[in-house]
Amino acid sequence: MRKLLLAAMILFAPAVKAQERWPAEFWNPKPLADDLILPMPCGGAMVFRPVPTPLGQGLLADRPAMLGQADAETNYSEFLRQSFIAGPFRGADAAAPPRYYIGKYEVTRDQYTAATAEACPTPAAAGRLPQADIAWHEAIAFTMRYSAWLARNARDALPMRDDARAFVRLPTEEEWEFAARGGAAIAEADFGARVFPMSEGMQRYVWFQGTRSSGGRVRPIGMQSRRSATWSGRRHGRARRGFLDPGGSDPIKLAG
Repeated sequence: MRKLLLAAMILFAPAVKAQERWPAEFWNPKPLADDLILPMPCGGAMVFRPVPTPLGQGLLADRPAMLGQADAETNYSEFLRQSFIAGPFRGADAAAPPRYYIGKYEVTRDQYTAATAEACPTPAAAGRLPQADIAWHEAIAFTMRYSAWLARNARDALPMRDDARAFVRLPTEEEWEFAARGGAAIAEADFGARVFPMSEGMQRYVWFQGTRSSGGRVRPIGMQSRRSATWSGRRHGRARRGFLDPGGSDPIKLAG
């Protein structure tokens, strides 16, 4: 799905009756201790991962990151450039770096339907596939409707920055690439490398095109044998990612 983060607009959705939560295999098949889990309409849920952004000193000390790559064939879209990243949310204690949250998995068909359709979906294997074949404005509308639902039905579940609560939007390309490359959790040399840094190889962590991986087909979420904060494929089978910035080359995120 073309995932993006919305800016600040809130749409008001009708309150809904509590429903039994879907089995975890449909929204978090690979749970981790520090997952941030937010409820969804229809008994669904969505999982976010913290992305720490250790900062320097000063009010303008965002974390610098070299993104993109130097390649004559892709410089028109993937040119090497310096960007700056800063998370709006505080950690569990004063020593923890600030962080932002980004979707752990692609938004599934069932999750998309739960937030946008009048009738609730019945969780199914086909519903675990990433939502694709939607336009950028439809992805924006999804995040707006989901944010509105959270504001009315699950305010206390949202992270806070001072007295302001988070909302859901698509990430910028820089936010997604910083998280996909491993962020501050890996060495600088690995962060900028062209080759996947895990010794077991890419196919155990991400889907990519080719017979050794997705085979050109979109796959259900959480089917890799391992999940990692380091790196992620630009494409999932044949579904291209979308960002908050419409010109971005290719998730979902919490913003404050």
